[in-house]
Amino acid sequence: MLLSEKVKITTAAVHKELEAATESQKIFDRTYTLQQYGKMMQNNYLFCAAIEKYFVAYQQNFVHLHLPQRRKCKHLIDDLQELQINVPETVHELIINSAAEFLGALYVAEGAMLGGQVIKKQLQQNPAFINYEAFRYYTCYGDNLRNRWIEFLEVLNNFGETHPYEIENVLEGAITGFNFYKGLAVSTAEAAPVTN
Repeated sequence: MLLSEKVKITTAAVHKELEAATESQKIFDRTYTLQQYGKMMQNNYLFCAAIEKYFVAYQQNFVHLHLPQRRKCKHLIDDLQELQINVPETVHELIINSAAEFLGALYVAEGAMLGGQVIKKQLQQNPAFINYEAFRYYTCYGDNLRNRWIEFLEVLNNFGETHPYEIENVLEGAITGFNFYKGLAVSTAEAAPVTN
């Protein structure tokens, strides 16, 4: 079995828990509000800031991923500014202990870009978003989205083949990534995003 398939299967339950914590069903029934979207963008920023702290440390391990091109914080800052919501100052620490764990956590960040295309399409049909057009974070890969995902899967699956003894660490990194984001979502569920 390919490592990407193992990661998907292993993280299925925590992925579902994350979707529940972020109230993602409201995106699809079009009851999601700009305030909820603002909280999600703040959480995306916190998640991306936490994982991007490791880009320099692990870029030599994964040269083919071109990690500098996968930075998303700038786009999230632009989205938050357009929403007139403060960029969170406190960056929570995501504990990553190895290149394998980093790759697993990166699966969460890169997978979010695929899901983001679906989210964007749904929100564009939501009356609350009639005047919101930016979606910089969800469109930051532009026409390269599919290629970046394929490139990531190739690196992930190749890593699984060349480092079979590290597979458990990749899986642990992915679970850690999902749980980290879920923790952000749960902690902000009751709080309104802070506006400028």
